[in-house]
Amino acid sequence: MLEGELDIFRQGDMAAALPDPSAIGGATIDLSRATYLDSVAIGMLVGFRRSFVTAGGDPQKIVLILPNAGPVHRTFEICGLTRLFPVAYADPKDSGVSVPSPS
Repeated sequence: MLEGELDIFRQGDMAAALPDPSAIGGATIDLSRATYLDSVAIGMLVGFRRSFVTAGGDPQKIVLILPNAGPVHRTFEICGLTRLFPVAYADPKDSGVSVPSPS
C-alpha cells in the first residue's frame, strides 16, 4: 500500500512498491491512503502501465484502489486516468472496497 504524499521525494518508495511489470500477470495498486500525487507519481503509474503492456500484459489487469473522495480521487478524474486504469474505490478509514459498475 502506498500512502501519504506521493511526490518526487517519495519516488524511491513508489519504485520499490511497484512490482516488475514484465514479471507479473496483473497488479492491484492500493492508493486508498494516498493524500496527494504529483506529476512524478502519476508519471510512474503511467510508465508502469506502459511497461506492463509492452511486456504483453493486459492493461485491464492493473487495478488501482483509490480513495473514494479527496485530492487523489479528483486528480485521477481531472487527468482522465480513470479511463486509463480500472479503478476500485475505498474509504481510507475503512477496509471495504467498492468496485464501480462499468460505464
